[in-house]
Amino acid sequence: MFNKFRQYLIEWNVFMSEDQNYNVNNGHSQQTTNTNPQLLQEQRIATRVYVISLTISLFILIMSTLLSWQKIIVTIHNPSLKTYQQLQDKYSATLNCPCLINTMPYKQFIIAEMTMHQICSSDFISKQWIHALFIPDASRYSAIDFRTTASSQFEVLKTLCALARDNIFDVLFNLNDTQLLSSNLLRENEIFIQTKISSERILSDTTVRLNNALKLIKLSTQSNVISSALNTNIVYSASRFVNFQTYKYISSYTGWHWTANNQTTICVCHINTCTLPAGFYSFADKNDFYLHTKLVPQEHDVSDLVPGFVGSCTPYEAVFQAKFICLYDIKCIKTLADYFPRLAQLIPTIKVLNASIASKYSRNVSVSQLVEELFLEQRRISIDYNHYYAACAPKMCTYSYRKQANFAYTITMFISVYSGLRTILRFIVPLIVSEQTTSVIYDHPSYTIYKQLYMKYSDKLICSCSEITPNYGSFINITPIYHPVCSSAFIKPIWLNQLKLLRGGAFVMSDWRVMSLGYFQSLAALCELAHNTVNNDLQVFRTRTIVTTRLLKEGLLRSEIDNTLQHLIHSMQIEFERVNNILRLLFQVNQYFAGSTYNGQLHITFQSDKENLKIKFDFARPGNIYEDTKCLCALHLGCGEPMVIVHAAKRMTVPGFVWRCSAMDSILSSTLQCLYSNTNCLQFILLRYINYTNVAVPVPPLNISQLIRTSSNSTVSTLADNLFVEEWKKSLSYVQYFNICAPSICWYTYVKRANYLYVIRMFLTVYGGLTLALSLLVPLMVKLVLQCRHQSVDKENNNIVERISVSERFRTFYQWLSQALKTKLTDFTLFQTYSFGRHVDQITRIQLDRLTTRLYICCYAIGLTILILYTSFEQRTATTELHNPSLLGAQQLQTKQTGTVECPCTRASIPLNEFVNIETRFHQICTSAFVKDEWREALLVDFENLSDFLRTNDYRHFLSAHLQFLSGLCYQAIKHVNDTLRSFTSTYFITSRLLSQTSFNKQLSYLLYQTEAHIPTLFARVLESVQAINHGNVLMTVYGSNYEFIARNTRRGSSTVLYTLPIIYYGSENCSCGLQSKCLSQAAFTWPDYATVKGLLIGCLPSESFLASTLECFFDIDCINIIRSHMSGYIHRTLAVPLNTSSITHSRYQINTTVNDLVNKLFMEEWSTNISYDRYFAKCAPNICTYSYIENANPLHVASTLLGLYGGLTVVLTFRESNTKRTFITVVLEEN
Repeated sequence: MFNKFRQYLIEWNVFMSEDQNYNVNNGHSQQTTNTNPQLLQEQRIATRVYVISLTISLFILIMSTLLSWQKIIVTIHNPSLKTYQQLQDKYSATLNCPCLINTMPYKQFIIAEMTMHQICSSDFISKQWIHALFIPDASRYSAIDFRTTASSQFEVLKTLCALARDNIFDVLFNLNDTQLLSSNLLRENEIFIQTKISSERILSDTTVRLNNALKLIKLSTQSNVISSALNTNIVYSASRFVNFQTYKYISSYTGWHWTANNQTTICVCHINTCTLPAGFYSFADKNDFYLHTKLVPQEHDVSDLVPGFVGSCTPYEAVFQAKFICLYDIKCIKTLADYFPRLAQLIPTIKVLNASIASKYSRNVSVSQLVEELFLEQRRISIDYNHYYAACAPKMCTYSYRKQANFAYTITMFISVYSGLRTILRFIVPLIVSEQTTSVIYDHPSYTIYKQLYMKYSDKLICSCSEITPNYGSFINITPIYHPVCSSAFIKPIWLNQLKLLRGGAFVMSDWRVMSLGYFQSLAALCELAHNTVNNDLQVFRTRTIVTTRLLKEGLLRSEIDNTLQHLIHSMQIEFERVNNILRLLFQVNQYFAGSTYNGQLHITFQSDKENLKIKFDFARPGNIYEDTKCLCALHLGCGEPMVIVHAAKRMTVPGFVWRCSAMDSILSSTLQCLYSNTNCLQFILLRYINYTNVAVPVPPLNISQLIRTSSNSTVSTLADNLFVEEWKKSLSYVQYFNICAPSICWYTYVKRANYLYVIRMFLTVYGGLTLALSLLVPLMVKLVLQCRHQSVDKENNNIVERISVSERFRTFYQWLSQALKTKLTDFTLFQTYSFGRHVDQITRIQLDRLTTRLYICCYAIGLTILILYTSFEQRTATTELHNPSLLGAQQLQTKQTGTVECPCTRASIPLNEFVNIETRFHQICTSAFVKDEWREALLVDFENLSDFLRTNDYRHFLSAHLQFLSGLCYQAIKHVNDTLRSFTSTYFITSRLLSQTSFNKQLSYLLYQTEAHIPTLFARVLESVQAINHGNVLMTVYGSNYEFIARNTRRGSSTVLYTLPIIYYGSENCSCGLQSKCLSQAAFTWPDYATVKGLLIGCLPSESFLASTLECFFDIDCINIIRSHMSGYIHRTLAVPLNTSSITHSRYQINTTVNDLVNKLFMEEWSTNISYDRYFAKCAPNICTYSYIENANPLHVASTLLGLYGGLTVVLTFRESNTKRTFITVVLEEN
């Protein structure tokens, strides 16, 4: 056997021709030896070279195929959630499922819940508890006595809880309406991360906004030296001289003294927040001005202390430092009942705070800490991923994976290239090389490698971040450079303490030495607030995250950061200005009594018939900065005059300083030009007027060279509008951003020539099949053509002229063709006869050849049919590109290929104002004559001459305040809307790819809806916060409409401490301004006749009463004329057209709508938006659109595949069939 096989190999000759071995003689085959021995030897050597070359080539090709990697892309249509999750487990890195809907509000798939500290749902903020603690004449106790501020502290606590609850509601509302942008389906953990980021950002922004507002309220009260009716920050005393019927009053800030380690510390309320432990002290009822202004607890007996509570300059400051230690202890609550008799009825029903309830706060937590976190205990967010998946509604998912060629693929490739390889090894063929797109992948590249790649492939390089939510603070540093005044000595105790010593002199009201302390305190308050606002917002900004699934290029990152910072700065400026403007408006309208000579004074007269003192408020009358006249602060907005220094009958104007009706207005209207180094103004004041105190400390002037964007003549208002920031310095580290992003993979694609092995495989695949196919078809076609031509020539030569019918011709041709095909098919062979061996005669070989050919054709037909069916029904994902699409072309693509169209925008972020236009229309009252200063001032021309003869409840006193409030509310509401819209439209719309018009409109509609709903909320929250805190601080108004002063002792030649009592409004029920600020009564003129004013009310404060009023009077000409006739103004100048009643049919408001309801909607009548998809498309400007679809194999693909397999299949079947048939025939012959 071995010898036989060895002999076969030695004699193996694949190049032997048929005539070399056999001849046919008389029908019998006979082996001959015609072959030249030398030729035979050469053929055998060629065979060995051929076989060795073929084996090596096949080995190389097979190994290269086995070792090569293939990228397989799979598409799943309409995947279910279960299918997606299974794919996610296996192919998370490459799985991509485009969402049918790119934007969706969080409320569709999350449930957010927030719980508050138990104090905000306890009995201690109930109406019953607060009323039980209320003592009408609480001001007769001292500031550190708990009876003075107990009711007010819990009123403030109730307000803080309500504000926190409202802001939490805003957080949930905004979170629910926030749009999640997800062009591709996100994993559940990614949804959780983005939801957490969004909720934290909204919560942080809301918390900072509330806390900033509360700080400004506190600073404004402190700097304006506004008096609390509880005598906690300022105490007033009236002195009566023995020989005169005249009285004077004095006021003093309370000084808080405490001793520790043998050192006594003194704190004064107009400079600092002062606190001492609250208790019940024995000196409370003593009519001693000194005891009430110098608070030294150690010098007095205390019957009980209230654990956790303190006394302070105002109830707000006291409750901020309070702790709830007493509220956990029923014994402590019962002790309080000894000093508040009405508590005894509540004790059985009061539920103390439950110490066993789990809390993230300790029992010693202060209220200030709770406010900083909105009293939040728990924040729970649950995600319903099923709902998110349904909202995303992916129509298809694609994933890819790379694998080495498997054995089946290698065999297929082997069959495809075999015949071509065996042919190409015999002949030299030219090599035509095609191009192909190649992807190059880098796993976890370093920054150095990334930079190298970016320099070469900047337009094609893509890197996926492993950390998709880096914090801004991790790679950005922002440093504000403040105006030099905010770091100078002018806002520090070293300067303020010197100014404090100047106030004891007898100076005129506008003297700089009188006003300077409040001026610089206000300046210090503004600097502190601006500093806090900037620091808090920057801290929030640093914790905010930028969501980047892919590494942003450095230029794009810097552009987005610049836009984000501009929006952040603008938002800070708007927020700072909004709160400050509302504070100033309320101060102007309500005329809170400042413990100075800014806006009012006390007028004290002795009533001999009643042997008591009559104390009333008088408005201050500074000059008018616009006219050379005096004016009332309550009536005119332009009241004010330059500050002066009067000394030795000389009057020197202090450059830049202006005295107005409040310290805050004074500082905002002034400039700092006197404080700079380029003038000797400050040096003159220091040496001439401060040095005489003997405690003067040199204070360096401001360095004018440090100014960048402002000048020495800039008003403080201008500085405040810029948050006292001269320059914003920012540094961005792209390296840090890259390291935090930590790209897990980077790749780029490029077009290159195919590599050598790929070309060989592809060429051989097609060449062999095409060669064999053409070798069979071409001879038949040529033979048929020649046959037809030969017949035609024969006919012409024989001169056949007879006419034959077409049917006869066709029948003749058919018979000939049938006979020819039958003969051809009978004699048709595909194999060389020598392939059956040398030991078989020629006739047998011919028979074997014919049988083998028929078997081969049957097997080949079956195999080819299977291949055709498989190839024809094979589906694949095809991707088509559309370059520079038009708007119509892109829309048609998006309509036809829903969910698969990708049109990358050339601008990833576009300002909203480039394709969104918003217009608003406001209530007609805001454009009427009733909000104009001219109409109001015309009514009040001679009011000052009448004011002394009118009752305190006459509407003439409040009309100006109401009209000022109406004008101010309209102005601030419109400004707030315009500022917010300007800020909103300047934000950037992030659009990495072109949105369909439906998705675009839906996304913009949600954004606009959220903005429209959110704008009134911000304004209303600030207004509500200021009013509620001011009520809790028990601030008095110069109108005398909420509190009045009462003298304790009226003996001749003695002084008496003044205390206060709340005003009570008698109506359907007695309402005390000490318990609520919304006590109301009908507005009416009381002289010379009694006339009510329709829709308008008066009450504790002008602002509160006007908010509860309606605008009915301004629709009624008779009501307007009642106002005009009772005022002393110019009749011809007070003519006014009433509001149009017919417009009510087209208005969202009714005639009897309250002003408060108008304010809550910012007086907006109509909100119209114009969204241009055309302009959006033009700004997006996609250069290319691609879309994918599933298609069956096209005819060209089928043909190229079959040609690839044809040659190899032919060779394999030829070899197999020849040997099989030969074996079968041999067995049959042997049997015979």
